Amino acid sequence: MCTPDEIMKYHCPRWDELPQIDLYMDQVLSVLEGYLSIFAYEDSKIITSTMVNNYVKHKIIRPPVNKKYNRHHISFLYIICILKRLMGLNEIYNTKSKMKEQFPVDKAYDLFCDIFEDSIKATFDLSYESNKGKSDIKEIIIIEAVTMSFANILYARYLVSTIAEPKLISKKIK
Repeated sequence: MCTPDEIMKYHCPRWDELPQIDLYMDQVLSVLEGYLSIFAYEDSKIITSTMVNNYVKHKIIRPPVNKKYNRHHISFLYIICILKRLMGLNEIYNTKSKMKEQFPVDKAYDLFCDIFEDSIKATFDLSYESNKGKSDIKEIIIIEAVTMSFANILYARYLVSTIAEPKLISKKIK
């Protein structure tokens, strides 16, 4: 488990920081694991090729072109990896679709990153002045709520990890 300082320093890769070349599946998985490894819980995989293939099959993300994935794919897979712990895929897809109606893809993605980082800081640093609650756009409010929930789960897991494990008491049975 990471320390609160490490988590508060987490930087979401912005649109311009995502790979600008198209990637094959194994490269996409490697990139996403690198971005999100700080949030991995125990030995669970953050994303697998089976997951990605299912997202394509169920039309959550567009199919790759010539087996290659672009920034649009990677940005949405990044968001899915974070939000899927708290929302259903249809809810994530619907929220993304509504965001695309109001913002260009790159701006919507960067906005998600800003909100996510803000939620982490607001949860782990009690003196942090959050930007939450300053929007009246429903989709932004949804993202604020779900990223705040994610940050609270991270915080709870951190706190649980700091509790000393109880020793098992063995009684002799006569």
